[in-house]
Amino acid sequence: MRGSANSLSYLGLLVLTIGMIACGGKDKKKTTLPSGVTQKTPGENFDAASFDPTGDDTLGSEKSNPEDDYDGPKPPGVDLTPEKRQQVVSNSLQTGQAALTRADSDQAIQEARRALEADETSVEAMVVLARANYMKGYLDLSEDILNKAIERGGERNKQVHFLLGVIYEKTDRKELAPAKYQAALGLDPNYQSALMNLGVTHLENRRYSEAITTYERLTNELGVDTPAAWTNLGSAYRGQSVEFTLSNPTTRNEFILKAEKSYQKALSKKQSYKNAHFNLGLLYLDADPFPKGSDSIDTLERLKTARRYFNDYQKLSGSDQKLAENVVAVTQKLINKEEKLRKKAAERAAKDAKRKAREEAGGDDDDFDSDEGFE
Repeated sequence: MRGSANSLSYLGLLVLTIGMIACGGKDKKKTTLPSGVTQKTPGENFDAASFDPTGDDTLGSEKSNPEDDYDGPKPPGVDLTPEKRQQVVSNSLQTGQAALTRADSDQAIQEARRALEADETSVEAMVVLARANYMKGYLDLSEDILNKAIERGGERNKQVHFLLGVIYEKTDRKELAPAKYQAALGLDPNYQSALMNLGVTHLENRRYSEAITTYERLTNELGVDTPAAWTNLGSAYRGQSVEFTLSNPTTRNEFILKAEKSYQKALSKKQSYKNAHFNLGLLYLDADPFPKGSDSIDTLERLKTARRYFNDYQKLSGSDQKLAENVVAVTQKLINKEEKLRKKAAERAAKDAKRKAREEAGGDDDDFDSDEGFE
């Protein structure tokens, strides 16, 4: 993410200015990020896949003393024939899944319990029950249900492992999550949600090469054409570029341009995608020099481009206004500094040209103004 060895000066100043930064959703935590920033920003809040079937990856914080604890299913109805039991489970699961899709967690819980009353070994019913409690914010309860599912044959269910990984992420046990995503992928190598979240763990742990492999596979081989996937791929390229800052500037520039292309691809899918705007701002702010053809973008142009993307981010619904104001202010200070340096350089050049003209005309050096005051 840094374009040069000393580029932390930009983001370092940003961190000092910003203070506490929201990390998205309702879960605000500090973490060490690829850029060296010790707090999450929207640009570093990598997009993970959610277990919520509605597509909303913002979950409520975990609640204490939930109304209903899960003590396991009731004994199966001994009066049901195997065929009738299977029919009850199938119907309840179908209704429960539909309830999850429309975010009706209460009905999903009701249907899952009905299925478990008919067959206490139904892992699929336990997954529905865990998902519904997860949506309600009962993370401990959801985890307990999933662990019981594993005891009853759920070790072969990819959703059990994936949701456990998500819960570990949400409950400050990030180090346990990758193994669960890997377990899910062991059951289904093309499980897109697990790949998405495994890629996030790679990014957060600065394993950029692995992140690139993961997201290139998602966006190319598996055809995942979402703003989130393209944005994360861009962040992987941006992080990898740092590895070549000194050793191979050509390769470093290639990764920067790939990052820009990926972020732009995300915006082509959704123009109002906040993370892509913010990441593009960071990319232009931090990549110094920024490659352009066989040369590099003018410094002032680069900084103004960064400011434009930050301004775009600020205008979008749901953006962190305090963060936006501060990062725009930091960028503006850098622009002002560059413009001041250029103004002084122009004044110095004009004075030198005036002196040279008078010397050629045989004028007296005493007629010239002093250079005092110029840097």
